[in-house]
Amino acid sequence: MNILEKKWSVFFLFFVAISCVAQSSIKGKIVDHNSDPIVGASIQILELKGVGAISDFEGKFTIPITQGTYVLETSYIGFKKNTQKVVITSETVSLTIILQEDIEQLNDVVIKSKTENEKKRSKGYNLNIVEAKNLKNSSTDINQVIKSIPGVNIREVGGLGSNFKLALNGLTGNQIRYFIDGVPMENFGSTLTLNNFPINLVESIEVYKGVVPISLGSDALGGAININTGYKNKNYLDASYSVGSFNTHRVALNTQLIGKRNYYFRFTSFFNYSDNDYIMKDVPVFDLELGNFLGNIDAKRFNDEYTSAMLSAEFGVFDKAYADKWYFRLLNTFNKNNYQHPDNNIFRALGDFNTEGKTYLLSTVYQKTISNLELRASGLVGNVKETYDDTSTRKYNWTGNFIERDESDQLGELGVARSLFRLTDLVANSQFNIKYSLNDNHTIEGNHAFNFLKRKGKDDVNLNNTSFRAPSSLKKNVFGLSYTLKNSQNIYDVTFFGKHYLFSADQENSNGAIAQTIDFSTTGYGLSLAIRPIRDLTLKASYEKAYRIPESYELLGNGLFITPNFDLQPEESDNINLGGRLNTTFSTFKIAYDINLFYRQSNNFIRLKRPEGIFSEFDNLTDVTTKGIESGIKALFINRFEAQFNFTYQDIIDKDRFDEGFENAAFNSRVPNIPYFFWNTRLGAKFLKDKLAIYWNYSFTESFFLKTENNGNPLDKNDIPAQNIHGLDIDYSWKEGRYNLSASVTNLMDDLVFDNFRIQKPGRAIYLKFRYFLQ
Repeated sequence: MNILEKKWSVFFLFFVAISCVAQSSIKGKIVDHNSDPIVGASIQILELKGVGAISDFEGKFTIPITQGTYVLETSYIGFKKNTQKVVITSETVSLTIILQEDIEQLNDVVIKSKTENEKKRSKGYNLNIVEAKNLKNSSTDINQVIKSIPGVNIREVGGLGSNFKLALNGLTGNQIRYFIDGVPMENFGSTLTLNNFPINLVESIEVYKGVVPISLGSDALGGAININTGYKNKNYLDASYSVGSFNTHRVALNTQLIGKRNYYFRFTSFFNYSDNDYIMKDVPVFDLELGNFLGNIDAKRFNDEYTSAMLSAEFGVFDKAYADKWYFRLLNTFNKNNYQHPDNNIFRALGDFNTEGKTYLLSTVYQKTISNLELRASGLVGNVKETYDDTSTRKYNWTGNFIERDESDQLGELGVARSLFRLTDLVANSQFNIKYSLNDNHTIEGNHAFNFLKRKGKDDVNLNNTSFRAPSSLKKNVFGLSYTLKNSQNIYDVTFFGKHYLFSADQENSNGAIAQTIDFSTTGYGLSLAIRPIRDLTLKASYEKAYRIPESYELLGNGLFITPNFDLQPEESDNINLGGRLNTTFSTFKIAYDINLFYRQSNNFIRLKRPEGIFSEFDNLTDVTTKGIESGIKALFINRFEAQFNFTYQDIIDKDRFDEGFENAAFNSRVPNIPYFFWNTRLGAKFLKDKLAIYWNYSFTESFFLKTENNGNPLDKNDIPAQNIHGLDIDYSWKEGRYNLSASVTNLMDDLVFDNFRIQKPGRAIYLKFRYFLQ
């Protein structure tokens, strides 16, 4: 072998040796005591200066290293350092490092990182975010969770699945817009709402009050609610079953599989059922033949069954060169709702009237960040079907007895004629959002949202009902543009924005030609300001000239008892918020405190006119002024004991001098049937190394008048009495949260509780829930 060959042989052997040694590594994951990943933790090899790693957004790290024995030191702000000896004898060593919180160090930290939700809270918008992590074991839905937020009031007319009215700072109903993962739920129908969506399918809920950012592309008048279902690039299975009072059953399943090359599949579903057969106190009974009043009795609800279900399949990719995230989602929902009585009174007992809904939706969402440019686009098409069944030939009273109507009597239970009316909506919406940061201090954002609906109707029984036999359609465009300025020290940031609304509606005749049309456009604007004078304190102010475009059934009618009104104008409101947020840690306490003053000057309110017979229509009438204060505090002691308290006081005054041409008797008085003072408390503690959690809940609502307070003697008026509602939640988890068992008691004291239109709500109810979570 010549000298050259020897040199190459030695070099080759040396290269092979180095390659073999370099294949060894230390891999691991950094987590806290709750097994949540810690992002940005430092991992260092003490024997080798400069050799180490930083944990990624999943808490993971990798350190290539030669075989040997080393001391590994792991550190992160607010946690105690962790050191451990590691012996490298194979190609890869895998570790899970648990860091314990250091309370003393937390007091001395000058710069601390914020979670994404805390960054949102520190903006100038009046925003509450509910993080569902500690609520996933409870037997509840989104409505029951967000009604404990300051300024939020939810009025229901029964049990599970019943119709409800949600109010934010006095603005209510359609004046609030709803979103799932930023996609508008507008025109989704009755099958997917806040009162049937289980909380363990949710990661967080954002509630914007008054002023809504352009990124949601909304024509909200009073606020918006965005449900985040969460996104994790990991495999998991979350399944639960709940059983409880009034023959209530709830099932939820949420699972995700990650494939090769960052593909994923996610399946989400739920099923709800309840008889809602709770006892009603002092309901009136009328003779079925003559209609004479026979007296009041206590009676069980016998026609209030509710069923709903959802199936959702999502396929997508993440962390690709062409997309940070891109998915397609197919959604199918169904519900059937029996009605025991009309929503606004209990004088007429119904035995067969029911509605059904079916919704089919296909949507896609695309997200990509390129340097300083952020893009987000979404699109949705679908079909929504609603059926109203008023075909019963029977007449019921609250005893559950009935008589058959005479053959010549064509009355339905609700209408002047028996009816089986079907509405079919073709819906579509899209949204495009672009955000560009010129530098750390200047950001420009633009948004365009489009909504389309085409409605047809058919009555299979009442041939005289010709509503929507010729289709009607609506088109809405909302354009938004904003500019954000903040200083380098992040002491303040201010956002100026504008929104332009374009709307058109067409109603065809039997020949397919346009019979009526309406077009209007208008422009709104606003700003949000956040100032951080000291660490942990944010002062906020926001204003918006907001508009809300009429809904389809308000403008076009519903084909049954609501007639069209093409003269409706958009609602408008000047919304002002002033407040602050303190989020700090000292000694063994963590405290978050919010306070907000709000003012709403609202005009052209859309309201349902007094009926002419059984028919009515929506019109613009009432001007309303709302002012009030809301505040909330949450305290956490040694991460084990928790206390929450919030209250809302609001004055909602009718400022309209005339009502349909007559002197308005309610002028300058509170708008009736809306609470003006309410508060909530939640106390809890964790035991057995956080495996056992116990919470007590209490809510209070001051009494208020059912009708205007100006007419007659206030002492003789019908009111909705003060409400005191207690609840209890107990959770137990084992096997590191894989198995979870919980018990919930609502209306613990079994108090007589009333809600919207003084309709009685359920008494004491007990629910048990088992949840299995594997990650």
